[in-house]
Amino acid sequence: MRPVRQRATALLLSAVTLAGAAGLIGAAAGTASAARPATAHTAAARRRPVAKPVVVRLWLSRAVLPATGGVTVVHLKVRRATTCWLTAAPAVRMVRAHRSCARGADAVVARVAANRSTRGRALVIVAHVHGGTTTVTRRVVVRQKGRRAAPTKVSPANPATPTGPAAPAGMAVATGPLPVGSVGVVYDAVLSASGGTAPYQWALTAGVLPAGVTLSANGLLYGTPTVSGPFPLTVTATDATGKTASANLTLQVGSGSLQVTSTLAPFATQGVPYSLLLTATGGSAPYHWSISSGVLPSGVALSSTGVLAGTPTTIGTFPVTLVVTDASQPVQSASFTLTLSVVASSSISVVAPSTLPAATVGSIYGFTFQVSGGTAPYSWQELGGTVPPGLILTGNGALSGTPTKAGTYVFSVQVKDSSTSTQVAQATVTLTVQ
Repeated sequence: MRPVRQRATALLLSAVTLAGAAGLIGAAAGTASAARPATAHTAAARRRPVAKPVVVRLWLSRAVLPATGGVTVVHLKVRRATTCWLTAAPAVRMVRAHRSCARGADAVVARVAANRSTRGRALVIVAHVHGGTTTVTRRVVVRQKGRRAAPTKVSPANPATPTGPAAPAGMAVATGPLPVGSVGVVYDAVLSASGGTAPYQWALTAGVLPAGVTLSANGLLYGTPTVSGPFPLTVTATDATGKTASANLTLQVGSGSLQVTSTLAPFATQGVPYSLLLTATGGSAPYHWSISSGVLPSGVALSSTGVLAGTPTTIGTFPVTLVVTDASQPVQSASFTLTLSVVASSSISVVAPSTLPAATVGSIYGFTFQVSGGTAPYSWQELGGTVPPGLILTGNGALSGTPTKAGTYVFSVQVKDSSTSTQVAQATVTLTVQ
């Protein structure tokens, strides 16, 4: 029995030894297995790419615009960005088409329109691009030909000059006088700030915007105004660090569409100084006048402020097409045909006041024009303008009838005499019907 017991004990010891060895091997394998993931994690960390910076490209279709105004297209191409926007100083109209800044597509395409009010100035277009924790700015300059207008004086009577509460050093509202708007016409203006940390948040802190126009947080004034008048405003910009800057601006809205009110030109006399002020209503003053077709008589010229003046030297009839534009954004325009007739000098003249005695609706009215010089008999006729409804001018110079509509009427009359070389005289008068 002893040998059998000895063999059993030996086998038991061998099994224990093998189990211990297996445990040691398993522990070693576990240790190696636990160490392996750590090594792989470190290697993966070493292979992780470093975040790449935001890439911005900004360029213009035209860098120089003519003095009369024009349009340039602003292209902004970005990569690895999340938000982006454009601002302009001084403020000009920018028609934008926003797209996503992701995937490297064109983020913003803008059309910047300049006009006579920006003549001779450098328009600075700034792109603000934000990606991750970084904000990148790029700028391009559009130059406009022509002599710059005299700077606007700062005075209490000119509220359009940016003023207001003092801003932190280095930060300020960069927007100049706002573009002028018109009732019923889409308005678009972008506010801009400088010296702070983009992006900026904008708010209206005093004043009231015209009905139909709103201010967005990114500084866009947009909408279709429904009321006219001056609207004093205080706008405040807050940058990414919490700094603020404010400015007092005035948004001027003109009344309705632009219309010409002076379509009648009194006759001019050869060799005699002549002057006529053209007038318009609606839109936003100041107005700018020009000739689109036709020729004025020699010696007579049209100023940009709408004054026809000079001493005509040529006899004849001169039809011209005139165009008037206003100061609103977008610009409104109106055209009409005006005929200026120049006659030879004569000794005949119309005797009548420039403003006739007033008339009353429903009451009989009568006034007779008189003539000085020339040879009788005389013949009279209407030349143009509007005679009050219900009244007529007879061939003997009598204006009579019963007016039916109240208002102020301007019209011209002409008289001819019976001499061998017919002499002619004209006069323009105003008649108010109450």
